Amino acid sequence: MLKSINDIVNSDRNYHWNIDNDHRKSATKSDKYQQIDIEAYAVERKMGNTGDQIAHKLYCKAFYHLAPVTIWNSVELALNKGRNPAKYLSWLLTKELNNKLTNS
Repeated sequence: MLKSINDIVNSDRNYHWNIDNDHRKSATKSDKYQQIDIEAYAVERKMGNTGDQIAHKLYCKAFYHLAPVTIWNSVELALNKGRNPAKYLSWLLTKELNNKLTNS
């Protein structure tokens, strides 16, 4: 059974708040999450849905769990084939995340 977008976005919602005593690891984690945030904003701009917090959370979650090439391929597919590209991208990413999270 496919999870809903809200279920995916809200599960592990505090994954980026892990605090590590080793500051070097903490800085590395912080850099990783900052890069994820930047990539998510890039997808938002490309899809034309900036400011949509649910979409942003989904894109962040996707960049956390999936390979960037998978996400960008989905973006291109949604822009070229979808009647409503943002909605189609959400469906594609939800499907990819469900596959990744159920198989791991």
